[in-house]
Amino acid sequence: MDRSRRLKVASRFSLLAAALAALFWIIWYLAAGSVPEVSEIALAPDEHVALPFAVSRWWDVPFAAAWAALAAIVLTGRRIREDGDLAVALAFALAFGLAFGLAAGLSELAFGLAFGLAELAFRLACGLAFGLGYGLAFGLAFGLAFGLAFGLAFGLAYAPAFGLAFGLAYGIRAICSPSLWRRLGRWLVARPKEE
Repeated sequence: MDRSRRLKVASRFSLLAAALAALFWIIWYLAAGSVPEVSEIALAPDEHVALPFAVSRWWDVPFAAAWAALAAIVLTGRRIREDGDLAVALAFALAFGLAFGLAAGLSELAFGLAFGLAELAFRLACGLAFGLGYGLAFGLAFGLAFGLAFGLAFGLAYAPAFGLAFGLAYGIRAICSPSLWRRLGRWLVARPKEE
């Protein structure tokens, strides 16, 4: 691989890694309300090293870009191409480390989301039960006009939610298109267009 293509591949993988790290922390921020900070490093269960100041996890974004660029440059080097075992070992180590780190982070996120969704489902069920009973009594007490006004108000409140759901379904269908991923894959590794 020539030098200009190696630099293109490194810059594109760097951009991809930074975008994925930023996306992860943006989703975390939207779900939790803040991004965590690291103020100490655990060396063992009972031994911690305190940092002189707290470091935000937003710093993962530029470091992900740097690591991805470094990995792309190393994995596309001449020595790696000549020694197949070294390439396989480096790729496996990189994939294993990334998968382990993502699994640890995502399992923590999934645990928090599971409890949050359970609480939401409980509140929703209680709210629906109370709301249905109260709505029936209120509708019978004040007649059809008041019920029609409430029905129209709730219909207008739920219409954007259904529109968003259908829009997301269409967007996911567009993202899952194989031709999009083929073109993105060719662009990412700087492969020339096939004609």
